[in-house]
Amino acid sequence: MTTTEERKLAKNPDTPPQLLKELSARSSVLSRIVARNQKTPPDLLEELSHSDDKTTRKWVALHAATPSESLIDLASEFPVEVLENPIFDFLILENPSFFEEMRPASLRSLVKREQLPTGLIKHASKIEDESVQLAILQNSNLPK
Repeated sequence: MTTTEERKLAKNPDTPPQLLKELSARSSVLSRIVARNQKTPPDLLEELSHSDDKTTRKWVALHAATPSESLIDLASEFPVEVLENPIFDFLILENPSFFEEMRPASLRSLVKREQLPTGLIKHASKIEDESVQLAILQNSNLPK
């Protein structure tokens, strides 16, 4: 199979999950393409969230099918991408203790971002970790 054919398969939403997994293991370029494929299954995205390739992990952080546990883990490295993930708001609604489940490093990265809505800043401010509280104070979007 040629490189072009592999890339087309990695991008194709009709490619079977097992083949996507095989393609993602062949190269970082293919793993990046698989991480952007809308039909990549959550279990493969979870696997790709541990990739040695930073760009692959970034695409996983943006993918709507990424499991919440993987997003929590990726938040410290890619806070903006996690906030931009189309399911982020739903995760908070679905799991009100979402912030409590995050590692302090991930939560600190998120609460510093201006993109974090005011309501979520207030929710995160209930976390009793001093380093998280200090990070919240660094957010220029903090309500007065």
